[in-house]
Amino acid sequence: MRMRACFGILLCLLVAVGALAEGRSEDPYQSWLKQAEACKSKGDMAGMEAALKQALQYGQGDEYVWRSLSWAQSNQGKGSESLATARENIRRNGECQFSLEQLCEAAIARGDIAHAKQTYKRALLLPRDEGAMTALAGVFAKVSSRVYEITFTIDPAKKQKDPDGKSIVLAAPSTGLPYQTATWIVENAESFETTSIGGNPAVRVKPKGNGKLLLKAAVTTAPYSYTASLAGARNAAVSEDAKRYLGKGPRDLDPTKPLAQSIAAQCKSGDAVDSIRRLLAWFKSNMKWDVSTGGDPTEDVLKRGYGNCGDLARAFVAVCRAAGVPSRPVRGFHTNGNTGKSGQLAGHSWVEVHVGGAGWVPLEPGDPASFGRTDPMKFRLFDYGFDGEGPLFNTGNAEMDETHFELLKAEI
Repeated sequence: MRMRACFGILLCLLVAVGALAEGRSEDPYQSWLKQAEACKSKGDMAGMEAALKQALQYGQGDEYVWRSLSWAQSNQGKGSESLATARENIRRNGECQFSLEQLCEAAIARGDIAHAKQTYKRALLLPRDEGAMTALAGVFAKVSSRVYEITFTIDPAKKQKDPDGKSIVLAAPSTGLPYQTATWIVENAESFETTSIGGNPAVRVKPKGNGKLLLKAAVTTAPYSYTASLAGARNAAVSEDAKRYLGKGPRDLDPTKPLAQSIAAQCKSGDAVDSIRRLLAWFKSNMKWDVSTGGDPTEDVLKRGYGNCGDLARAFVAVCRAAGVPSRPVRGFHTNGNTGKSGQLAGHSWVEVHVGGAGWVPLEPGDPASFGRTDPMKFRLFDYGFDGEGPLFNTGNAEMDETHFELLKAEI
């Protein structure tokens, strides 16, 4: 009898321990945190945000959890929400370099560059954390004004000549923008002069012999936010000049195709800014970057769901135009994430959308956080918005044989 009783007690203890273990494994706080990490690994920022908010219904959350929530919001372009969450994190958990780094990112997403700069400087005064310092280096790259010397090496034998058979027209960095100015010279040329192609700066060059040309540009870039002007541009009318950017464009950029029209219908609202944000969210969920493609019709890109930067830029322009938002693809270069003093440039394409009252506003297709803010490590060359305005692009004279940058100065 005593043995049976002991066995019964032992069995109850095992059942209780199992129940406790099962209870721990089903802890809703930890379960939601795991789901948030799974969403993060898939790039699902909306799902990550939702899961973290659910987790905080069951636990107070530490600094990392609150910081992660702010991060998920900023990556969706939810600047105001991200900023409020980052501040709440500091109120609850105090300041550290990591929490201030995310406060910087939230301020950038909100369009408050001055706040981001002040917070960055404050973060440098706190005890140093190597991981946080790496993240803060990324913040510095986003909020610093930068002066570059860019060298383009060009083989004139590969370029299309003017009708005179002597001179060629080359693309040059854009200038006179709120976020970019540039000057340039051409070495190894008999002569050169500044001109304009389709409203974009260009250089007409007479080569000297058969040697390669060196187009050297001094380019100043600066962080710039369109947040305030976008807030005041709700329901603004489309100007007559901007309406030119609503039809078909080069390389089979066609907003009249069925899928482009369908996506636009899903995302279009009565306000251009809202329509653009919805289209960005759609691209974030449905389109992927793939370097192996290039130059395909926009309807084909939308059908297959992936493309290189040029494909994605033209496809985004197609759905924007289908939604009644004037837009144009843009060509340029970036440092490929290199925040160092020198390196090779990578060709890149992105998009500019026209919003009444704000003008032409840059963005990266599929990145909601990019709408309305500029990247100081990216250099604009020209847009190719509609047929007849892309002679540089269509002739290949915008292609550079070699590209190199030297960072001369970076400061906030």
